Amino acid sequence: TSTPNREILMPSGTLTLYPNPNAGNFNIQPNFNKRTLLYGKLLNAEGKEVSSFLWENTMDQPFQVTLNKTLSPGTYFWHFSSENKEATVPMIIQQP
Repeated sequence: TSTPNREILMPSGTLTLYPNPNAGNFNIQPNFNKRTLLYGKLLNAEGKEVSSFLWENTMDQPFQVTLNKTLSPGTYFWHFSSENKEATVPMIIQQP
């Protein structure tokens, strides 16, 4: 099942994570109106952090993320924070 690309509302604009589902390789497309510090952590279904990233000077250039851990298939949750705003979005990991 595919999850529609959702825009995640952040203080400086929006984020889109795609494709979803994926096998650990995906893109994050920011659409911010200014350079922004963005922190993201990936949580498993139990709420345990399995990965985290810090992106500096994020504005409008997409970036590709490749998780260097093999994750079990299932639903995970990206927790993004920027400028005192937090947002969580589900991400489905499938078998490669």
